[in-house]
Amino acid sequence: MHHLAVSEFRHNEMARRMQGDIEQRYRAPEPDTARDALTAIRLERCWQLIAEMPERQHLIALMYWRIGMKQSEIAEVLCIAPGTVAAQLHGARKKLLAELKECDSFAQDGIEGLIAPAEEGGATA
Repeated sequence: MHHLAVSEFRHNEMARRMQGDIEQRYRAPEPDTARDALTAIRLERCWQLIAEMPERQHLIALMYWRIGMKQSEIAEVLCIAPGTVAAQLHGARKKLLAELKECDSFAQDGIEGLIAPAEEGGATA
């Protein structure tokens, strides 16, 4: 019984110490109207760019980012090689990132903290 009581005590003590970290991790972020507005503008621009892409690239981008299909699933549906899907997505991502970097050029004029630079490999749209 002594060992069980000590074990329970240690468990509860650890839970108390970790409670602040856990609450902080899952707390909703502070509202940031400027960031949210810029994100909405960037996202809308991404969807405009996707709409202007060549037909196959447009279709693949929609299936990947809008529907959330995997590359192998897209390849199956379109009866193309998975490498073709990957290449099309890579090209689409490069176009989107280039446009976002162009749009972010005004960030150098003093509002650098409002928008984070787009990271390669992240789903931007």
